[in-house]
Amino acid sequence: MHRLLIPAVLVGLVAAPLVHTQDAGGKPDYAMFAKIRDEGLNRSQALDHVGWLADVYGPRLQGSPAMRQAGEWVQKKLGAWGLVNVHEEKWPFGKGWALTRFSANMIEPQAQPLIGVPRSWTPGTPGPITADVIRVDIHSEADFEKYRGKLAGTIVLTQPARDVKMLEGIVVQRWNETLLKEAMTMPIPGPQPPPVESVGGRPSFADKVQQFFVDEHVAAAFDRGSDGYLVAGDNQMSWRTQRTDGGRFFRAPADRAMRRTRARSFPR
Repeated sequence: MHRLLIPAVLVGLVAAPLVHTQDAGGKPDYAMFAKIRDEGLNRSQALDHVGWLADVYGPRLQGSPAMRQAGEWVQKKLGAWGLVNVHEEKWPFGKGWALTRFSANMIEPQAQPLIGVPRSWTPGTPGPITADVIRVDIHSEADFEKYRGKLAGTIVLTQPARDVKMLEGIVVQRWNETLLKEAMTMPIPGPQPPPVESVGGRPSFADKVQQFFVDEHVAAAFDRGSDGYLVAGDNQMSWRTQRTDGGRFFRAPADRAMRRTRARSFPR
């Protein structure tokens, strides 16, 4: 809802001067063009606005305090510009989510801070926890029995180890004529199939794994992202670059099973 306010305002700001870019005789009003260019080049507030919405009140999820603050900022800004009847349109959404704090440290055999971030809507813990770490190897429902009754209170690593190599080759690519030509001739992708977990409302295997962790009362599940070492440098273009995550890890995603149990199993 709040996102719709910004494009609407920008359209209004751009469209209004364009109405007056012709004089009474229908000729282009070059003086007005000059004023518009001067305003944009010398007194633009675009980056300042992006800073407020991206750095101060972002990133933000629907229902979060940052989203509410961003909406209030937009309303005040639009009112200061002279717009009238600026207000919010509300609708039922459900639970919001916001990150308050997160930290993780390896304490044995040597202390080492771990770089990571919880995924959106990940349940919180009841406080600081210290737990043993177990790597699990679950590829089918039959693998559940190998770990049943053995994971309570542990931190599970859900993926095998991945080499973290030195960065070399193309990391940041400056587009050249060949890449620009490729970008202009790329075919438009067709419709994508729905994700597996949404087909027929049936839980996916990933959902079942997460539910298994909940039922086994694991303390947390960590993953370190994709298995791929090389990724597309820009969308789906041909050039590839090394993954630059540096081995960071993430709290495992909070799917339907985790969201359902957050209130009783993971008090905030």
